[in-house]
Amino acid sequence: MNIICRTKPAPPANGRALWGVLLLSLAACGGGGSGPPAASRVTGTWFGTEELTDGSLHTVRIVVDGDQQITSVDLDGAATGLVGSVTHSQDDLYEYPLDDGTEGGFWIDAAGRHVVFCDDEWNFGVVQKGGSSAGSFSQGDLAGRSYQGYTVVTDAAFEIAATGTSSATVGLDGSFQGSFDGGAAGASTFENLPGGELALEDATFGRFLGSYSDSTGDMGSISAIMSPDKQLIGTWASPGQFPEDCSFSVWTAD
Repeated sequence: MNIICRTKPAPPANGRALWGVLLLSLAACGGGGSGPPAASRVTGTWFGTEELTDGSLHTVRIVVDGDQQITSVDLDGAATGLVGSVTHSQDDLYEYPLDDGTEGGFWIDAAGRHVVFCDDEWNFGVVQKGGSSAGSFSQGDLAGRSYQGYTVVTDAAFEIAATGTSSATVGLDGSFQGSFDGGAAGASTFENLPGGELALEDATFGRFLGSYSDSTGDMGSISAIMSPDKQLIGTWASPGQFPEDCSFSVWTAD
């Protein structure tokens, strides 16, 4: 159910619930894990791609010091002047407020290497500790691989509708198929629509787009942003009517 709107809608009035939804639901579906102490896991310089509310793509560089303070945020190499702090929520889940009033949350992998974040202004991104520009991405970076991870689905009121594990296999031609286990909400399968194979949309930022249908009868578009080392994908999704049936996924390559 990794279904994605190609054009981002405006943030909902209750957008500040978004990061809380992601934190709680990723924890509920097994997003936690063991690893280094909470503070040391987030300390460092993080680099990757951020998709802003308007759908535009930018490089983002975030520095977190040993006191878990966000000391700088750069977009496309230019300082934004934003600072903030990081608070460990539980397991692999963290929260952060910025000094402009923005609030967000993120998931970090067990190795402390990758982060997928989203804030209440609907900015979404994938960053890697110590990462640098991948130079460029290619279709082959995504295709011919299998992915495992977690998915969160929201309802029309922007509440949690389902959480669970998910997986997908992407063929060499970008065709894909996979499954989502939503527990009590039920399981489903998905695959690309004819002509909707995942294709590289932006070689600089590593965004891939396609379209899908699933066993619940939904159809929509799908997007994925790849980490600089090309080992993790973060997605956000909608069949067209935001936020109903939107989904958020964190997938790691096998």
